[in-house]
Amino acid sequence: MTHSLIEAVRAHAAAMPTRTALRWLGDGETLSRELSWSELLRQAAGVAERIRRFAPGRALLLFPPGPDFVTAFLGCLSEGVVAVPAPPPKPGRPRPALERARWIARDASASVVLSTERVVDRLSRLLFETDMPTLGDLPWIATDTPADAPAAPLPWQPDPEDLAFLQYTSGSTHRPRGVMVTHGSLGHNLACSRRLAGSRNGDSVSWLPHFHDMGLIEGILRPLSEGRTAVLMPPAACLQRPERWLAAIERYRAASSGGPDFVFDLAVRKVPEDFRADLRSWQIAFTGAEMIRWETLGRFAARFAACGFSPRAFFPSYGLAEATLLVTSGPLTDWPDAGGSPNGNRDRTYVSCGRAIDDMEVCIADPDTRQRQQDGAIGEIWVRGPSVAPGYWNRPNETLRKFGGRLSEPDSRSWLRTGDLGFMREGRLFVAGRLDDRIVLRGKNYCPEDIEHCVVEGHAEAERGRVAAFSLEADGRTGLGLAVELSTPTLEGNMAIAGELSDLVASEIGLRPDAVALVGPGSIPRTSSGKVQRHRCREALRTDSWSALCLFSPATDVMEASA
Repeated sequence: MTHSLIEAVRAHAAAMPTRTALRWLGDGETLSRELSWSELLRQAAGVAERIRRFAPGRALLLFPPGPDFVTAFLGCLSEGVVAVPAPPPKPGRPRPALERARWIARDASASVVLSTERVVDRLSRLLFETDMPTLGDLPWIATDTPADAPAAPLPWQPDPEDLAFLQYTSGSTHRPRGVMVTHGSLGHNLACSRRLAGSRNGDSVSWLPHFHDMGLIEGILRPLSEGRTAVLMPPAACLQRPERWLAAIERYRAASSGGPDFVFDLAVRKVPEDFRADLRSWQIAFTGAEMIRWETLGRFAARFAACGFSPRAFFPSYGLAEATLLVTSGPLTDWPDAGGSPNGNRDRTYVSCGRAIDDMEVCIADPDTRQRQQDGAIGEIWVRGPSVAPGYWNRPNETLRKFGGRLSEPDSRSWLRTGDLGFMREGRLFVAGRLDDRIVLRGKNYCPEDIEHCVVEGHAEAERGRVAAFSLEADGRTGLGLAVELSTPTLEGNMAIAGELSDLVASEIGLRPDAVALVGPGSIPRTSSGKVQRHRCREALRTDSWSALCLFSPATDVMEASA
């Protein structure tokens, strides 16, 4: 493959113009739209022609899921315009996404907004009725309307150092920042993924959000770069009925599909017992983006063994936007014995995320002393290599702090400090959580994901993704805070649940929460990708900005509750 994605797409369109490049399942089941390679390139050229007269340096892409986003993204690449994907506004609740889009547009200095005609019409009045001048003052282009003129040739050839797009981080621990992904780093990461897959390569199915790194690169750009068909569906279609995801894998004999750990857990819990599908084609079941749990993988493998799914298809991976996407990955060839624990501690088994891809390097460093850690010792994950981006857009100080890590040993090259915790074992990486989220109490480190998992597994009222554990600072001491979303409206029931949750964490973790907040559905703040923002939970509890159904302080037996 060439270093440029758009050059690869042009080559595929020339070699196999009538072959299918993209399929869109609008409701997760019905084939709503299909594009051949020649049609994909023609529509991308139409977008390029449409935006050419604006000569934008950066274009905000505010699209709902679907092929229109793909053609707009490729149109930007072909014209030398830096694409800036952003979460689309929801029909019922457009304002949160518009607030984020406004902030991104201002931060990226975008000069044009690309979207569909339906979205432009729906939002035009809202933009002028609300205080959003950054978005309202920009020209909006509906890329799915007929072009004013025939598409012009696409002569532009990017250099590896040219920016391809800005990937804004999800903001789970900080304000979103625009990672500068170059054509060279994108090409390197895609080539590494292709070599990692080897003979397992084939068409793919993706339900992942297109505006985040895993959905964009693994779900869309990787199959397109390799000349394979990308089958896409809206995220909501999978999350509402995960059997649609598995049925699409069977229907299109997909070799590659996956997502965060929670979607495999969701499939085990929500797919009907009588569901049957042939999953033997599924050779790469990638999983990453959040903590990967042995329990989830084991349950999924057991549940769908009758469908022909093999646990050896699991490809646990580690990556981040600052490294374009993929850093480590690999199949669980030694299932079920590929787990590990730090320093011989068997209290928790971590899943191996494989080895560093190609010429990427990974090390574990003490975040304070910057000393390289030995095998089995937990520290901060540091990364370097050709896939690492040059930095954050317009943030030189943050770029230096994040991308300019230096080990205490003599070494002239800098490292990307990921902010993630992990350890190495015989060259394989094991991820252990976020550095900013760690809870240090009485000299011991606690992983919030472990506490949250304990609550979900141990209490019927707690659901995955609706629990947050975080540190609290009060009266000169650090404590543990716990927030759980509930739909239970009864006062007496909430008070009982709060006490049960406190006892559960105390017995399983050995640590009693200083505060348990029971909150209503949707109260726990999340990023646009669904990750819990623990720092905002801590702030909400500190400032008493939550309308809690119940707030329980076990240490002082203080209970505040409302029906």
